[in-house]
Amino acid sequence: MMIIGHFIQRREFVWKKDKDQFRIEFYNHRIQDLEKLLKKNFFDLHVLPIREEGSTIGHVIVCKKA
Repeated sequence: MMIIGHFIQRREFVWKKDKDQFRIEFYNHRIQDLEKLLKKNFFDLHVLPIREEGSTIGHVIVCKKA
């Protein structure tokens, strides 16, 4: 089982902890491309949209193989 977070954003995400900061690696994939790839590799998936103020800002994809 895998859980994938897919967020729609154009800017780099940096997580700060105390004096350290970590850049989250950015992959430019459309949700449709991820779904197609996962299905091609025999995953069953459930896509949950993440909404904020009426707009979709990302997705959580729950994938598992039987």
